[in-house]
Amino acid sequence: MSTGAGEISTTEREVPPTVADQLAREDKRLRINAGSSQRELAAMICYSRQYVSMTEWEDAVLPSQPLIAAIDDALGAQGRLIALRAWAQTGRRTGYALEAAKGWHPEENWEIPDSIVLEKHRQAVSDRSDESSEDLVDVLGRIHKLSRTTDPEIVRQLRSRTRTVIEEYETLDHTELAPGLIRQRVLVDKLIDECNHPQQRRELFETAGHTAGLLGYIAVGQGNFSLARAYCLESFQLGEHAVDCNLQAWACGLQSFCEYYAGNYESGLQYARKGITLDRSGPQRARLLVNGAARAMGKLGEIDGVRRAVDDAYDLMSRNNVPIGVPSSVTLGSYSAAQVSGNAATAYLSLPITDEVERHVKLAAPEMNTTSSPWGSTFVRTHNRPAEWRPQRRGAQCRTSPRSPEPSRNLALGNSVRVP
Repeated sequence: MSTGAGEISTTEREVPPTVADQLAREDKRLRINAGSSQRELAAMICYSRQYVSMTEWEDAVLPSQPLIAAIDDALGAQGRLIALRAWAQTGRRTGYALEAAKGWHPEENWEIPDSIVLEKHRQAVSDRSDESSEDLVDVLGRIHKLSRTTDPEIVRQLRSRTRTVIEEYETLDHTELAPGLIRQRVLVDKLIDECNHPQQRRELFETAGHTAGLLGYIAVGQGNFSLARAYCLESFQLGEHAVDCNLQAWACGLQSFCEYYAGNYESGLQYARKGITLDRSGPQRARLLVNGAARAMGKLGEIDGVRRAVDDAYDLMSRNNVPIGVPSSVTLGSYSAAQVSGNAATAYLSLPITDEVERHVKLAAPEMNTTSSPWGSTFVRTHNRPAEWRPQRRGAQCRTSPRSPEPSRNLALGNSVRVP
């Protein structure tokens, strides 16, 4: 049948949304009305933010019943979301004939009235009223899943071992370290899949993030920047699952380190700034300021930026307790004064501003001379040869060739830096 001017044929009429789409919209509407972000709602129901996000996607896989039930309870939906999911599971679209008979016309209003949703909820409850024994089995099965835990001693030992590797990284045999870390990463992933205890899962995510970060650091030393980027990104995302801003900031430092040695100084600077934002007053801030931001800006020729980053790092140290000596280059704690000065010297070396290089070398030298750290020993050997980096005549350019003191990348793999 032909249609008049301006009319829309039945075949051209837009298809109403599915009940599953209505579920996604209602889920999002209730969350926004409650003033909660996806991350906040996820924390309330002990699911990851990704799971909460997926419940708000249209044209997507139907979320699980336990997840929707948890959201329904958290948002005070009084069974509305549960009913919508039960209805959506039948696979029926919001058809015209059945609902129009009840006074609902989708072409005028595609929002499903509460009366229809509640009726579907009552029907679902009624349909299951004679299946109480099966429901009990389902509930007991879910309880069993929730009670699955990992032996606390396993979690503790994995966490302790990983932190020991981080703090003693530069003194370990790195030819044997990577294979062991890979095996550990696989084991932790398996434990995460098998464990439903919220606190244990967070601790396992943390250990997995630190393990991935170490593997990324080793990959930088090997010059395998693609693999390093993947490991460092994994470390950052695991920090999000662990709800650990310090871990995420630590991972940003590794990402910055990777891009610096890949020659992508602008990217290295952006990762450092991202980490600084995440860790505004935490232990990673000094490292991100000098090892990340200052060194990258030195390569980019941003003199004022280097000065600000270095000054901010020194100011941070003056207001906090900092470790003595030379901790690990990938420490989870704060950089020491010697490490800040050493990285500041490297940043100024790239500009080159030799007076500043000499000043920071002198500040770092006392602690570097007494340290057993390979990084500190290398720093002392190279900087005690100023002919390698100091201009020989007025107007001469400072040498920033591969012979300049850059021990960090070599120590990522555990190699000592060869001093010519």
